[in-house]
Amino acid sequence: MERFQSLDDIQLAVLLSLIGKQHCLITTDEQHLESLQRQLERVGSGGFGLTTAVVNCNPDTTVDDFAAAILVQDETKAILRPSHSPVMSFDSRESYFSRRHRNQLSGGTIDDLLKGRRIANFVIARNLNLALEQVQLQALELIRTKRLMRKEIHHAPTRFLLVAIVARTPSNPPFNSHLSDHFFISHYHEPEEFIKDEDLESDSVSSVIIHKPGSSSVSNYAQKLLFSNQELDNLSALAEAAYVSTEIKRYMMDIVVFLRMHRAVAGGISPKATRDFELLVRCLCPLNGLPFANPSVVSLAAYKIYGHRIVVADKNTDRSVMWGSKREAVEKYLSPVDADMIINNVLEEIRAPL
Repeated sequence: MERFQSLDDIQLAVLLSLIGKQHCLITTDEQHLESLQRQLERVGSGGFGLTTAVVNCNPDTTVDDFAAAILVQDETKAILRPSHSPVMSFDSRESYFSRRHRNQLSGGTIDDLLKGRRIANFVIARNLNLALEQVQLQALELIRTKRLMRKEIHHAPTRFLLVAIVARTPSNPPFNSHLSDHFFISHYHEPEEFIKDEDLESDSVSSVIIHKPGSSSVSNYAQKLLFSNQELDNLSALAEAAYVSTEIKRYMMDIVVFLRMHRAVAGGISPKATRDFELLVRCLCPLNGLPFANPSVVSLAAYKIYGHRIVVADKNTDRSVMWGSKREAVEKYLSPVDADMIINNVLEEIRAPL
């Protein structure tokens, strides 16, 4: 338990995603997006020993740009240019197949560049919501099929995680609805949770461990991974074996039904979300030292599962408009409503089992 409690929110989000073998979405304020990216790079490569790739998306990013960015050198095959960096970072504002990169091939072809490469274990997709629909669909295909089909088929490794990081601003465009539904959990990282920039500049593996006020020292983990592959497999097995009673399942289904029927919800409560809801409840049990699920775990899971999925109704989609409500009144009523407020309202209405 002390080992889990010493982790920060970013490390816990990555850990839960690896235990559930799913993918996650992390948001923060726009000015802290760069710090979030660097922190995730350290957690992925230093904390879990995963080969990490970063792709910075924008409206000009192409499918080829995205595909090339997430492919890293496969050490088990012949390679053209060995890379000594544990993190492959790529800014899609300059096409991967630009003149500069073609010159680096020393006469080789684009196919030669991609041969001998594999999909990185840990992909950080920055501003993925800004990318074209085709790029988001490519990311969705990668999540669903765990393979990338270009000139040759690249299969994702067994331990594979895609983390989308986006700025939390009202003007930000939403994700493709299907892609959003395939993000297992979401987390908003508060600005005060970031460590100082001078700590981020350190290349020490120990900087992967971020101490929160009041947390116990974890300096003994500085020279090794936070969790080995075997430990992750053991946690996955414990999550699968966690007992979910009939009363807890009924409580979870009540939450799902109340969310679907809430007047401020226009969509997002999908069957995939319901399956992920139970999976997250199970994954949270071993992290809390529980062999069974309780209402507290269910409440926490509800925020993480539905926070990014809920589509909040507006004056045009609110059901009461069909019964004569004035659109101006509906707009005023719904203006302060967000997903967390809806979830909190539902949890207050439903009586938790004892």
